[in-house]
Amino acid sequence: YLAADKEFLGNCAQYFYSKYGDTLTKKCELTEDGEYIVVAYDKSLKSLTLASDFLGHRALYIYENEEVVYFSSEVKAFLFIESFPAEIRAKSIVNFFEYGVLPENDTWFNNVRMIGPGETLAFIGESNWEFTRNIFFDTEKLNNNVSFNEALKHTRYLFDNAIKKRLPPKDKSKVAVKLSGGLDSPAVLASLYSLREDITAFTFGKKESYDFRIASAV
Repeated sequence: YLAADKEFLGNCAQYFYSKYGDTLTKKCELTEDGEYIVVAYDKSLKSLTLASDFLGHRALYIYENEEVVYFSSEVKAFLFIESFPAEIRAKSIVNFFEYGVLPENDTWFNNVRMIGPGETLAFIGESNWEFTRNIFFDTEKLNNNVSFNEALKHTRYLFDNAIKKRLPPKDKSKVAVKLSGGLDSPAVLASLYSLREDITAFTFGKKESYDFRIASAV
């Protein structure tokens, strides 16, 4: 957790890397919760492992070509590297003006991308390295035989369980939910009411706004 000290977090990362290696995010017990980025260099194997958490909460950008690999928590850090070719990706400009955002793991620069959710990359060797990639969400291995109702039921179970894990004991604290006009906060409120009834909901904004009107109706 973010509240833990750096030495503790470092020891945890070292333990899980020594146990799972480049399959870290596939097998690590922490993959279904928490926010983390792991960067591990194994001196004995001359290997570099980069891994992101289950949902990709933390950003980690990577640039690679046949000779080097650069990584950073911010894209702008690459601009301070003399050998980095800061070539603007034309398609990114088109996407930005068309959608207003850069889709998926795209960036402004050629050959630079953000590591995806639950993704682990491993580079082994100092030159002509071997490269392996593992993804937690592997669409090619999805069970397509699951019906819509089964998927819906399991999604509800996972959602309610995630809320329950974060719900404090009833005798120790009160729970409040800030409602908006979107889908997220009403869904959280509905799940909370299935677990306990002493929930306070509130919203703020102009009375004519959609956020205020929809939240009030909920």
